[in-house]
Amino acid sequence: MGGFRSEPNGRAPNPRNRASTGRKGATMRGARLPRVDGAVEQQAIAVEPSGLRVARPYRPPMRDASASSKGVARMTVLERIAYYQGRRDEAPNQQLARALARRKDTAGIREIARHLSNPNRSVQSDCLKVLYEIGYLDAALIADYAGEFLGLLRSKNNRMVWGSMIALGTIAPLRARVIGSRLDEVHAALDRGTVITVVWGVRTLAGVAGASRSDRSRILPHLLRRLETCLPRDVPTHALSCFPAIDDASRDRFLAVLERRRPDLSPSQAARLRKVIREFQLTEGKAADRAARTGLLAAGPKAVGNRSPARRQRKTAPARRPAH
Repeated sequence: MGGFRSEPNGRAPNPRNRASTGRKGATMRGARLPRVDGAVEQQAIAVEPSGLRVARPYRPPMRDASASSKGVARMTVLERIAYYQGRRDEAPNQQLARALARRKDTAGIREIARHLSNPNRSVQSDCLKVLYEIGYLDAALIADYAGEFLGLLRSKNNRMVWGSMIALGTIAPLRARVIGSRLDEVHAALDRGTVITVVWGVRTLAGVAGASRSDRSRILPHLLRRLETCLPRDVPTHALSCFPAIDDASRDRFLAVLERRRPDLSPSQAARLRKVIREFQLTEGKAADRAARTGLLAAGPKAVGNRSPARRQRKTAPARRPAH
């Protein structure tokens, strides 16, 4: 019978013990081997027809079936994320995003998006990072995944929430109708979200309002109320993000809110706000120009004055055989 055999005493083999097969160096399932190409291999015990258990190297099943001319298996798109490279920084994810955006590789992007629901949280977050980095470069390439990003706003993993909000902020003008139909979910994420979630949530709402007149009347009061109640340090940032949503009818209300907040600001914050107001006046009546100059369509986190939080500590490679 195939599979793993039990020990002579009838008990299942202990994966931490050596196999008593008489073969020197044979190990039980789960033993870790040296790193190979940034991944940690495992050894699994396979039962041969002779009945002997033989230790064979185990690799995560992510490699492309095709091979190069040298006979070396090529890495799939998924294997290029930081987790499978054994890295704890974001550089592999950013490099992958640039490569996919440069080639407009919709098949590769689809593969990354498919793993937003991967049971491994590190794989999830790396894939989301790749997608919103693509959004900074070419939002149209990830616009079709607006529904997936909206669904992740309900995640219990905070990293997935703010990462999804960043992605939505980059595609909001392109998928205003989809996001506008689920504004309650965006508002709920804003109300309970962290700084990054709130900053990009405001951008998302402003992007929808700027692209959809039917949603503008519902969104604008929320944006103005947030400007009136947010922390003083956030007033210039949110004011800048609101530009695409402000039309001729709401111009005076917008400027009035900013004037009321001016006494609450420190000298440096007031200077930033004056710069934002001048920027607004320079582009007044030109919502598209304001959107472009504020970087709403293709800007990274630096454009809103926030740095990405430190990357969480995590394991760098799978420690067990993945479930099939």
